[in-house]
Amino acid sequence: KKLKLAGLGQEDEAIRLVDANDNPAVAADGRIRYIAQTLWTDPAGDDVLDAGRDPDENAVAGYDGRSVNRGGSGQKTPGFPRDPTYSPQRTNPAGSPLAQGPRRMFYDRSAGGPGSLAALEATPALAGDELLQSAIGTVGDATETLRALRFMRGLNPVADDPDVVPMQWMFGSVIHSRPLPVNYGARDGHGPGNPLIYIAAGGNDGALRFIRNTDSNGTQLGQEAWAFVPTEVMGNTRRINRELGPEFIDDDSTIYGFDGPPTLYTEDLNSDGTIDYTAGDKAILYAGLRRGGRAYYALDVSNPESPELLWRIVAGETLGFGNLGWTFSQPRIGKVNISGTATPVVIFGGGFDRAYDHQAAEVSNPLGRGIYVVDAKTGDLIEHIQVAGMQDSIPSAVSALDTSGDGLTDRLYVGDLGGRVWRVDMVPGSDSGTWTASLLADLGRRAGGGSAAGEANDRRFFHAPDVVQSSMLIETGVATAETLKFHAVLIGSGDRENPKHNTPNNWFFMIRDTNFGVLTSASDTAYEMADLEDVTSFTGSENDVVRTNSKGWRLQLATVGEKSLASSLTVANTVYFTTYIPAGASASDVCGPVEGGGRLYAVSIKDAAPRFNRDEPVGDGTYEGSERSIDLRAGGIPAEPQFIGGSGSGQEGVVLVSSEIFPDPTVNRWRTFWYLEEDPVQ
Repeated sequence: KKLKLAGLGQEDEAIRLVDANDNPAVAADGRIRYIAQTLWTDPAGDDVLDAGRDPDENAVAGYDGRSVNRGGSGQKTPGFPRDPTYSPQRTNPAGSPLAQGPRRMFYDRSAGGPGSLAALEATPALAGDELLQSAIGTVGDATETLRALRFMRGLNPVADDPDVVPMQWMFGSVIHSRPLPVNYGARDGHGPGNPLIYIAAGGNDGALRFIRNTDSNGTQLGQEAWAFVPTEVMGNTRRINRELGPEFIDDDSTIYGFDGPPTLYTEDLNSDGTIDYTAGDKAILYAGLRRGGRAYYALDVSNPESPELLWRIVAGETLGFGNLGWTFSQPRIGKVNISGTATPVVIFGGGFDRAYDHQAAEVSNPLGRGIYVVDAKTGDLIEHIQVAGMQDSIPSAVSALDTSGDGLTDRLYVGDLGGRVWRVDMVPGSDSGTWTASLLADLGRRAGGGSAAGEANDRRFFHAPDVVQSSMLIETGVATAETLKFHAVLIGSGDRENPKHNTPNNWFFMIRDTNFGVLTSASDTAYEMADLEDVTSFTGSENDVVRTNSKGWRLQLATVGEKSLASSLTVANTVYFTTYIPAGASASDVCGPVEGGGRLYAVSIKDAAPRFNRDEPVGDGTYEGSERSIDLRAGGIPAEPQFIGGSGSGQEGVVLVSSEIFPDPTVNRWRTFWYLEEDPVQ
């Protein structure tokens, strides 16, 4: 679904979310209103929108609002049964015309290069393909293969039904695959006020969709241009369409498909803001499958209507990736020196091992140890960074920095599932063989090099640290101080795969890394909990904790079960991060939502002092310890905070968390504009 932000650039108006009719889109409970009409929805007629309305869920006729399976892009899927352009003619020998059209669907026939993508059609001819049968798990059974192919295309999968029709909803759940807009700029009739934009989003029906935003006239579309179903998830989709029959059930309670968030890399050769493939410009999508499988894919979408598979990496198939786990780590893009050439690379953590689902203590020799760096264009392995002490999986995205400003990535930070934070130094001008990895902080159950340190210390890092190049005045003695420069590495702990677990004591950390240049030694002593000042208690004024003997701070998430499940955001020395609290974790949330709730924290990067001054409880205008956070209205696990800047006239920015908007309590910021004027050739 699509909403829009109103009030941007209008000094006297609050920034807010509105629907297609410019009405407020968010209800008092922080969720989309029942009577919102989202922008891609076609409200014309009961056959289009209201056939799927469930009055028992407070769905309102004519509005899609909070109804998941009504309106939005799902309604615009080509061939959707309530699509007014759909014609239920059944003259095709394979059943419905949807067996071969109008949806454009592809699968990976080979590992990459020309011809590696093929049309995914529910035809007897394709159902007889032995390689496809092997991917689906139906070797020698063309009838069962055809049933699975029909399901992938959104059809009633019953293979012996001569009157195959579309299912009542054709868009799989989008759980972890955050939608990604791809802006092609002013092309194909689009202009600066209405650029050509597509949205990439994975779904747990196994499909990565590419969705058109608007047409050249500005009309809202939301229509699927094409969908890609990798062979690696086809066995999962078969289990879904078989409705979890006894022979398919395992330890998983949910079946996943294309569950990973995509990342975009672009090359705009003339820097005109338009991605024009006819001029050699490039747009490439990179995505893993998260719980859907152990694979990464690179899709060339330079021509948005004609995707090409550049490469794929599959554990057990691709040389050098035998230890690759479930591909949780969202790819990061950078450039490194390869034999004197600045080479685009993709960087990702080793992945997740499902043994962590069921075991709170040590997991021996798990999948996913280390960090991978691969060539962005070919997928070739450049380096698998793995050193002594990397004993746990790394499902987190990696934070990649260019600290010297030379265009090359020279520093990486990432946490693992053993409570450790790692630092990689990629010396500028050097090849990968000289990169150095070392342990920055040891904050979990493996602290001190021991084995299991108890379930209370089972702190896990699932999300990329927020890294801020910073400096601050620190005390060096009585009435003396000096300025210290450092990288502030901000990261929170929490078991993302067991969000209802209440046992571990989770924390949010600010780690001061003063080795911000080339590492002096790979054997620097790692920080431990005692090295970080405990700032959980707050005295009513800014804490005096940033001393020479302090290497940062730690803030305990005190509510039972509270955990950090998203990366933080730092704006103007204020750190924003969200936490999740399971339902029933404390007596105070008895009336809260059954899916639990969340908080938004805003604290000083210096000492975690509160930034929200709600003037409570004493009413004297001072900051209280409880004012570090605000309870979110919407239930469930909150997303990571996003900052939205104000206008050039001094309008304050806001912080967006899912559908809730909060004024930014820090100083105002203004847009900066510049232009380049070159001296004429003499």
